[in-house]
Amino acid sequence: MTNNEQHNKDIDEIKEIAGYLWERGWAERNGGNISLRLKTWDGKITSELVPIADIPTNLAGSILYISGTGCRMRDLARYPFKHGAVIKISDDVAGYRFLECGQDGTNVKPTMELGSHLELQAKMVASNPEYRAVLHTHPIELICLSHNPKLARDPEKLRTMLWSTMPESRVFLPRGVDLTEYALPGSTQLSKLTGSALDNFDVILWEKHGALATGRDMVEAFDFIDVANKSATIILKCMAAGFTPEGLSQDNLEEMERILINKL
Repeated sequence: MTNNEQHNKDIDEIKEIAGYLWERGWAERNGGNISLRLKTWDGKITSELVPIADIPTNLAGSILYISGTGCRMRDLARYPFKHGAVIKISDDVAGYRFLECGQDGTNVKPTMELGSHLELQAKMVASNPEYRAVLHTHPIELICLSHNPKLARDPEKLRTMLWSTMPESRVFLPRGVDLTEYALPGSTQLSKLTGSALDNFDVILWEKHGALATGRDMVEAFDFIDVANKSATIILKCMAAGFTPEGLSQDNLEEMERILINKL
């Protein structure tokens, strides 16, 4: 794949997923944010250094697409460079510079969650460099379940419920969903809770707030949350009908686990 083909694929997927987030009602106003570590980018530097403290050293020279502060996903889906930016981390990790991105020549200030995105990107570089995408959004049904005090205090019960709702959940969420305790959005506490949980889980559900997933690309990160939210939707519809879903049995789940282990 040529540089231009890779550029186009990455940006097309960003636009596609941003559109999905808006269509599903997961991205009210400026809700949610995304970042993608780009494999390559031909744009020239267009700004002076924007200093940032405490950038992880393993991100030196990295190039990222990141959604803009206050941007709406419905707008980003149409105009990714009016509502997001391509930035390059300096070699001395003292900050970043904007790169030319071929649209309007404007520099959109990155999301206020930039620090958290950089921490998560650095974690992926260190532990699983094939993973390049970070997606935070507000999936309605998952958030609803996080308001249930019994589930909010028992993440393992919630994880098992989501897994047992349909076989696909166990297959496509092999590590499952974790639920973190409520923390102030954008806070260091939330970033640390998320980073720690991502070592072991596919989706991190933030209590009464939203969800975050990482992936090899933006499509995979979206798929993780989409599958988890489908299970949450089924659970809530069953409850609305007056019963708690029985779910797959433990034997069923163990059978699915054996299939996953054998990669059938």
